[in-house]
Amino acid sequence: MKFKHYIFFFLVFSLSQGFISQDRKLDSLLKVVRSHQNDTIGAKIYNKIGDLYFSKGIIDSGYFYTKKAYAISRTYKFTKGLASSCNYIGKYFNYEGQQDSAIHYFSKAKDYYVLLKDSALVAGMYNNMGVVYKSHGNIPKTLEYFFLSLKIKERLHDTIGIANSCTNLGQLYSYANDTVNEIKYLKKALHLRELINDVPGIAISNMGIGLYYQKLNQLDLALSYLEKGLQLSEEMGDEESIAIGCYNLANVYYKQNKIDESVKLYERALDLSKKYNIKEGIATCLQILGEISFEKHDTKKAIALLEEAYSIAQEIDLKELLLNISEKLSIAYNETGDYKKALLFHKTYTSIKDSLFNQENIRKLTSEGLKYEHEKERIILEKEQEKKEAIAKSESFKKDLIIYASVLFLIVVSVFSFIILNRLKENRKQKNII
Repeated sequence: MKFKHYIFFFLVFSLSQGFISQDRKLDSLLKVVRSHQNDTIGAKIYNKIGDLYFSKGIIDSGYFYTKKAYAISRTYKFTKGLASSCNYIGKYFNYEGQQDSAIHYFSKAKDYYVLLKDSALVAGMYNNMGVVYKSHGNIPKTLEYFFLSLKIKERLHDTIGIANSCTNLGQLYSYANDTVNEIKYLKKALHLRELINDVPGIAISNMGIGLYYQKLNQLDLALSYLEKGLQLSEEMGDEESIAIGCYNLANVYYKQNKIDESVKLYERALDLSKKYNIKEGIATCLQILGEISFEKHDTKKAIALLEEAYSIAQEIDLKELLLNISEKLSIAYNETGDYKKALLFHKTYTSIKDSLFNQENIRKLTSEGLKYEHEKERIILEKEQEKKEAIAKSESFKKDLIIYASVLFLIVVSVFSFIILNRLKENRKQKNII
């Protein structure tokens, strides 16, 4: 079985809140906005309403209200409203799997935040663009935007932002099979989050490190980190993180041949993914459950689950998932004797495989990109060190010059003093002779 892990990248403004407080706030905002449907206050409120719907997983409603905010902000040339609206619209298109549109709006949001001189949110938009490129396998672009984001966060001393970037980079190193740097960045992210007691971030970091050890087949260590991550998510009541934790923990149980325990966790992850309309999560869980059903020789159930997974994966253009599902459906239909459908899915599998980057090429691109960035960093550091050394040498030379000049001055003074004293003595002698 091929596992597809949830990737621990974040769009920076998707914060989870309790449903009761969300509903109350939503009702309140909907009442207030009636008096501000055509002014900048209305734009701000519509953006807040859109954000609440996004956080509840009601994407279409979020998009509807965000577009209202965008239209008002354009009318009044309200830059802050335009920036927020473009960010949320970008999130909508990212949910829908429309990469070009998502990048377009995140880029527009970035330009508005540049005008507003809000460096933190400029970094956030670079991060968001990196997230989109990563989900569609464009590794060079992912690297470019994650590093742009990280540099700004480091300049701002943004601990949470740096930790998020470290997690993202850790995942990219995993694509390059650079396990040394992968765990280095993942643990650095965990350390930063622990320093500031960022509990949601600590949960994410533990899950990420758990996935690292799972990949190395160090299952006891993997369980330790994944269970801690899930426990923290449970304590916070963060159901989206719980869904991710259940899925990843289920993968470990499956590897340990604890099939019944894994199925329960996959089903819980599926239910929570459906609750929050996390389409990638839904498709992934359906795929895994379909494959388990197939292994249990329940081919009819397997086909139903895999067909549903295929439909959702196709809707949001998850090519890697489509590749795996179409391969399994081809095998399943072949077993049932439906050779027409078996051939259809086999052709689909071949077509997708040909259109995808070869995994080795992705790793090569990632490795080359990371090496390039490291080389740039090395050159910058070397130049900075050379400047420091040159300044130090200059300062040392000045100090030496001052010391030498002082010594020379003292010698000259001493010589003149000696000459003058000798002359005085001679004068006294002449006076005594007279």
